Amino acid sequence: MRNNNKIGIVSISEIQGLDFIIPDYQRGYRWEELQVTELLKDLNIFIENSRTGFYCLQPLVVKRSIVDSKAFSEEISRRLDRIQDEPDPIGCLVEDLQQLTSWEVIDGQQRLTTLYIIMMVLKHDPAYRISYQTRPDSKDFLKNIIDKTNEDGAKNVDFQHMILARNIAQTWLQDKSDEEKALLYDTILERVKFIWYESVGENPIDVFTRLNIGKISLTNSELIKAALLNRSNYAGSHSEFIRTKQIQIASQWDDIEYALQDDELWLFLNDTNYQERTRIDFLFKILFENDCFGIKAKIKPEDYDNQIGNDRYSVYRYFAKQIEMKDEHTSDAEHLESIWAKVTSLFDTIKEWFEDSLLYHYIGFSIWAIDDNNHNAEVRRKWINDWYNQWMQWAKDKKAFLLAVKEAIRDNIIKCRKEDLNKLHFEDVYQKSKIRKILLLHNIQTIITQQEVQADKYKLSTFHKFPFHLFKKETWNVEHIDSATTNELANARDKKSWLRAALASGKLKYDGKIKKYLDKRCTDIPDFKKIYDKVMTQFPSDDLLCENVQTGDVIDNERMHIWNLSLLDESTNKSYRNSIFCVKRSFIINKEQGKHCHISDEGKVVIDGKAIAFVPICTKQAFLKYYTEDANALLSWSRTDSVKYLDDITEKLKDFLQ
Repeated sequence: MRNNNKIGIVSISEIQGLDFIIPDYQRGYRWEELQVTELLKDLNIFIENSRTGFYCLQPLVVKRSIVDSKAFSEEISRRLDRIQDEPDPIGCLVEDLQQLTSWEVIDGQQRLTTLYIIMMVLKHDPAYRISYQTRPDSKDFLKNIIDKTNEDGAKNVDFQHMILARNIAQTWLQDKSDEEKALLYDTILERVKFIWYESVGENPIDVFTRLNIGKISLTNSELIKAALLNRSNYAGSHSEFIRTKQIQIASQWDDIEYALQDDELWLFLNDTNYQERTRIDFLFKILFENDCFGIKAKIKPEDYDNQIGNDRYSVYRYFAKQIEMKDEHTSDAEHLESIWAKVTSLFDTIKEWFEDSLLYHYIGFSIWAIDDNNHNAEVRRKWINDWYNQWMQWAKDKKAFLLAVKEAIRDNIIKCRKEDLNKLHFEDVYQKSKIRKILLLHNIQTIITQQEVQADKYKLSTFHKFPFHLFKKETWNVEHIDSATTNELANARDKKSWLRAALASGKLKYDGKIKKYLDKRCTDIPDFKKIYDKVMTQFPSDDLLCENVQTGDVIDNERMHIWNLSLLDESTNKSYRNSIFCVKRSFIINKEQGKHCHISDEGKVVIDGKAIAFVPICTKQAFLKYYTEDANALLSWSRTDSVKYLDDITEKLKDFLQ
């Protein structure tokens, strides 16, 4: 059964006269001096800075409750006899029912009780009634709290904290004038509001456990859902019509949330650090942050700030405001449908992008690249909304839209001329960031090109996607294909590490001398430099990238440029460290097969176990010598390999280089 939870924003004056019960599964009143003082300060700042709007508190989660069902039935029977002669007996009965029911407070009791105490200090007049199930005399204690002594508060920990809150409020208000006190009281009564969330059909203890023990607060989407499904928002409609609309929205809502729980769709546009329990909040945040209903243009800026705010529930209040702003020519049902249509339209667009190969790759890349590993969800949402607006503006003209996306990638993200591509330097932080983007785009464009070739050959729309969901679950480094340096390694540990890597290739001569050097028990240890030089003779020196290339007054290291760089996950990069090319190649091949490796002290590649692994296609192709026609020299990454690799990057990205 779907729960029809009720929601709204209510002022203190709107809950005047209500009975609130704090159930025994809660811990009782525990606010200390800091919390009480902060609330008083916040209220004072609100009064000083705002003449309009309201001060919105966290949700007050409640459930309608009948404490004594027998007494309730007897009282209703008596009142039924009394109201028979009234002109509006039904209205009188509803009013009586409201007076006789209490409200079980599931969440928000600390603020509710504190406001009660502050109002008692200000005017000695209780706006509502509160009782704690664990303290039978708590209602009377709170009603007479002004006259209670500190000794009275010592009876139990709840009363002690209530007296503390009273004392703090009295001290804080003692220097205020009567006019200031009256203004504060009126402000609390009329301009301080709770997000009122009435739980219907849910076990209150389960709700409390989720909100408090599990520290899982209500999300904006849960509050918005309750507002959209609230029967009071369908004034004048028949019950069956209301029920049909509620089921329709609730069903579509569940379908959207279920789809967004698929990481392949979710991580196409999002990051892995998303904190909300419900992913549909992502859609509401996009619409809110970009003022999809144009509310800012309809009300004064100060009213917008006061009514919407900038706290964690501002998204909900934005949609609640739009629900409230119905024009007289639109029915309630049509108004709510237009609000919900904004959400479904945005989701349908994201699904359409996801299912189209070119849109998936280019939009997915642009959203990742514009954030550039900063994990700034707001920046990503801004770009998604911009793309969405253009998509709708051009009536879903894919050709024109795709051209705009590619131009944005070229001009706003890559921002690199063809002739400057291999001038980008690994050790420049800004350029390294650009290199990372270029390398990822190279991987993506390679997949797109392969698809086009296969589609032309087989006349089928083959669809192999770049897996953003796997890519975003790991940390990626821009790393050297060949080692960054051929320096004569400085310390004994690094020397042995390098020799173990050389030995692990299994294809080098001088294995005996290497093993002898690594043998700690050996007294006749060979000279490292001699071994190192002999190992390096096995590589074609005239075709190796050089560390020191003199160009005028500039000394350059060829290994620091894009023709010797690839994307590599952090764990693999750490595992092979400064290894030579052939050992790195072995690691890459093993990783793609789901094997995690390390180099042992004996100079062997040891497979630790199998795990899900993702190797970007261009990283794999580089280490497999895919770009070189004659790839016999698998022990090293040569200048010839580098040039061919650079040529492929240049060709694949020709539409994105200025």
